[in-house]
Amino acid sequence: MRVLTSSVLTFEIILIGLLVPTVLAFDGKNQNVLVALAATTALLAVFAMGLMKKPIGLFFGWMVQVLLFVMGGFVGPAFFMGVVWILAAIFTVLWVLAIRLGRKTDLQKARGPQEPGTE
Repeated sequence: MRVLTSSVLTFEIILIGLLVPTVLAFDGKNQNVLVALAATTALLAVFAMGLMKKPIGLFFGWMVQVLLFVMGGFVGPAFFMGVVWILAAIFTVLWVLAIRLGRKTDLQKARGPQEPGTE
């Protein structure tokens, strides 16, 4: 599970890194708030990746998902805000899939090799 969830968090950090310069190009009053929120979210994602072997790592990963939606509220024009929310929703779905598939894979690894045709 750790590999899949860390991969999702890595791509979210890339998304945040691409989002900040784009938003700074718009003339908005919330630019400082967005930059601070983006930095906090990216650092939280790195922190979550480091703790992914423990249950608290999943909690911090969920916090990253929530903060991505919050960041969408601080982004420039309404169209761009909608795009950020759509991307946040896509990454949340990927996060859920990474957790589910990762747990399933971990269980299969724990059981060991099985006979063909038995599941």
